[in-house]
Amino acid sequence: MINGIGALVVSNKFFDSLPADLQEILVQTGRETGERLIVAARLDNEKSLGVLKKEGLTFVMDPATVNRNELIKLRDDTAAEMIKIGYISGDVYQRTRSLVDDFRNNNPDLYTAGRP
Repeated sequence: MINGIGALVVSNKFFDSLPADLQEILVQTGRETGERLIVAARLDNEKSLGVLKKEGLTFVMDPATVNRNELIKLRDDTAAEMIKIGYISGDVYQRTRSLVDDFRNNNPDLYTAGRP
């Protein structure tokens, strides 16, 4: 199992060169596509879990019972260790966390309770 990550990245120079109506189209279609991808990925995850269970895989933790604060602590502890050993950049990690948090705070309808 893996997470799929992707993005459409354009430079500010390119974006600013677009007429305002095309800028709005790019932003709106990007937002709509992202929302559809989140829904599709979550549905696919549920199907995949069903297949794994059907094949006899035993889950040691029910995701519904995982304590969100414990999961966040595990994420942060793991990141701290990876930063300490030089596997990832602390600056990049902190900036990424900040961007993710900002996005989630500005798009609460895309996320369900309990997702770190």
